[in-house]
Amino acid sequence: MTARSSEKLIGDYYPFWLHDLVTALFDPLPMVDQLRAMRAELEIPEDSDKSNSCLNMQFKVGIAPVQNSLAYVFCFGGKGGLLQAVVTPGYKAQFADYQPFKKKVVARSIKAGFAPDLTVTEKITELSELANLDEKLFLIDNRHTSR
Repeated sequence: MTARSSEKLIGDYYPFWLHDLVTALFDPLPMVDQLRAMRAELEIPEDSDKSNSCLNMQFKVGIAPVQNSLAYVFCFGGKGGLLQAVVTPGYKAQFADYQPFKKKVVARSIKAGFAPDLTVTEKITELSELANLDEKLFLIDNRHTSR
């Protein structure tokens, strides 16, 4: 008797690496509420633009005897304590090349590594305020949503 298998893929595909980069672009620290709840303290050196500080945490998951530890790392750099890197289960990103935009400072280079030999980098080459905004750009076409 021969085993047979069949596979059918339907619907939209959103690769995990793309999800990380989009999240990093629009919500660089998506777990900020959980991070604040931990009340961890991190000292940011104020003497150098090239300094960095990292907060490393590990949490036990599972039930003995099959427990494991999950690592969480948050790195901040420079006098302003700008976000440099986030590594959590299911999300990792590195931020660099900060430049001013309005009253904020925005990372213009966001990098995500998915394997030792695979790194994807997004570069923001232009960041400007939208003039004459057309609200139709943000309408959702219901013909393409799944039911």
